[in-house]
Amino acid sequence: MFGAAIRHADPSQRFHTWAGLQPVSWIARRQAHEALIHGADAAAAVGAPVDIETSVARDGIEELMEWFHGAPPQWAEWMPSDAIGLVEAGVLGQPAGNIV
Repeated sequence: MFGAAIRHADPSQRFHTWAGLQPVSWIARRQAHEALIHGADAAAAVGAPVDIETSVARDGIEELMEWFHGAPPQWAEWMPSDAIGLVEAGVLGQPAGNIV
């Protein structure tokens, strides 16, 4: 039902969100990333492989830097690019695994 509502809405129509008034296109992007992260988390929890398309991963990282980390400090500058980074994370006492 939610997906159908987004697909049929005017992409420029704005709604109240935790980030203020945002267009439907922003909400669709946010929900796509939300579903991806929870799906990847569930897959990783049962040891299933997680395959994320490069363009989606890049967009998710850009969204993270843009919306969740706030403005960069005065001495830094965030300049999105087509560069792909490798992030490694692990649980204490276990080897790190590649995320992106």
